[in-house]
Amino acid sequence: MSKLHLENLQIHNFRGFQALQIEKLGRVNLIVGRNSVGKSSVLEALSLYANRGSLKVIQQILTSRGEYKSSLISNDNGDSSDALYSSIKHLFYGRKDRNGTAQEIIIGPSNNPAQTLSLKLDWFTVEEDETGLRKLQQIAEDAYDLYGNPIPGLLVQNGSQRTLFRLDRAASPNQERIGSEKVSNILVPANSLDQNEIDRLWANIALTPLENEVTKALQIVSAQVERVNVVADPNRLSRSSTIVKMLNQETPVPLRSLGDGMNRVLGITLALVNAKEGFLLVDEIENGIHYTVLYGLWKLILELARRLDVQVFATTHSDDCIRAFQKASSESEEEGLLIRLENRDNKVRAVLVDEKALEIVVDRDIEVR
Repeated sequence: MSKLHLENLQIHNFRGFQALQIEKLGRVNLIVGRNSVGKSSVLEALSLYANRGSLKVIQQILTSRGEYKSSLISNDNGDSSDALYSSIKHLFYGRKDRNGTAQEIIIGPSNNPAQTLSLKLDWFTVEEDETGLRKLQQIAEDAYDLYGNPIPGLLVQNGSQRTLFRLDRAASPNQERIGSEKVSNILVPANSLDQNEIDRLWANIALTPLENEVTKALQIVSAQVERVNVVADPNRLSRSSTIVKMLNQETPVPLRSLGDGMNRVLGITLALVNAKEGFLLVDEIENGIHYTVLYGLWKLILELARRLDVQVFATTHSDDCIRAFQKASSESEEEGLLIRLENRDNKVRAVLVDEKALEIVVDRDIEVR
C-alpha cells in the first residue's frame, strides 16, 4: 500500500474548530456527526490545504456559503476597501480579526511545520525605505490606532514560504502567487458538479482508459449503460450535454433524464479519476443515490483510490451509507476509517472508528451519525 498524503490532521481556528485533532486517517475516510458540527468545514479546510491557501479557492468557499462580498460592493458604512477582509473573517474561529484576538488558521499534519498551512489576517501601511522604494509594512498590534487608513491583508504561509494578499483590491482573488506546489484535489459539493465542471473533468480523461471507469460506475446504477460521452448540446451550441448509450437502444439519451443518482455517481467518479495522487472531497456523498447502489459505489471508490493513489474524504447523514461503507471497506485491502465529530462543551473532537469497531457498530445497530 502506498503512503497516505495525510496520516493525521490538525485544524486550528478555522470555522467552528478552535483546535481539532484527527490522530489517524485512512485511505478512504467517512465523516459523520450531527448537523452544524463541522463535517463540511473539514472538507473546506482540506481544500484550502491542498490549494496552499489560494485566495481564489477562499473566494469560492465563501461564495458557496453566501459569505463572499466583493470589494467593489460597499459595506454598511459605505466603505468598500475592507469588504473582502470582512468576508474572509467568516473563516476564522469566532470570526475574530486582528482587532479582536489575534488568531492564525493552521491546517496540516500534526508536528510537521514544513507541511503546514497557516493564514492570518493583518493590517499594513505603505512606507518608503531609504532608497525611496515603497513597501507594505505590517502594523504593530499596539500601534493600530495610529493609522487612519490601514491596508487589510492576508498572510499565507506554507512551510517557510510566505505570501501576502492585499485585500483592498477587487482583482486580488485572481492574483495567485502561492509558491508551493498545489496538491491535486477536487471538492464535490452536496448539490453535485455543474455541467461546466463535468466538461472540464471529462476533457481530461477523454479517449483514455479512465473513460471505462466512469462507465463501470454508471453500470452500478443501471446495468443497461453501454457508453457515456459529453457532446455539444444541439439545442444550445454554446453548451454541452452528457449523453448515455443504453443497451438495446439506438439513440443515446441525456444523462440528466436518467435521474439524480446517475448524475451524482457520474460527478463523483469523474472527480475521483481526476484527483490522481491527491484528494477527493465529497460532501453528503449519498445525495440522490438509492441505498442499493451505495455498496457498489464504495467498492469502486476504494479500488480506484488505491490504484490512483487518491485519499478520499466524504461526509454523510445516512445510516445506509455507513453500512455500505463498512461492508465494502471490510472487503478491501485499503483501510476505510469512520470519523465521528462530536461537540462537547463547545469544543469539537474527533472519535475514530476503525474497520473492526465499525463492524461491531453496524452489527449492533449503534447510532454514530
